[in-house]
Amino acid sequence: MEDRVRLRALRAHRLPLECCPTSYIRTGVARSWESHPVRLLHEAGCVVTVGSDDPALFGTSIASEWRALETRLGLSREEVLAIGAATARASFADAPFKEELIGAMTRAGAEFGP
Repeated sequence: MEDRVRLRALRAHRLPLECCPTSYIRTGVARSWESHPVRLLHEAGCVVTVGSDDPALFGTSIASEWRALETRLGLSREEVLAIGAATARASFADAPFKEELIGAMTRAGAEFGP
């Protein structure tokens, strides 16, 4: 976040950045949820993806990490779904599977409502 030139390049080239919310807190990469880079990078217009890092070590899952985006970082349901879609698009899965996954996430998000 401190390097504005690099930030502009990341944004311009749409390079995905994988972030692991819980492990960033537990390892000290982020000092607090309020200063977490996931939120800052997303708000800066970067492509952010979210992973669970080491689920056994950190007691996380993809679902719990996405819940943290909403409950700990204050992102809206739409922002969480956008990050979920970016995560799918940045994966090495084939295009049809990516679109199927994004569709399933979108439907699941709609089922839970606002």
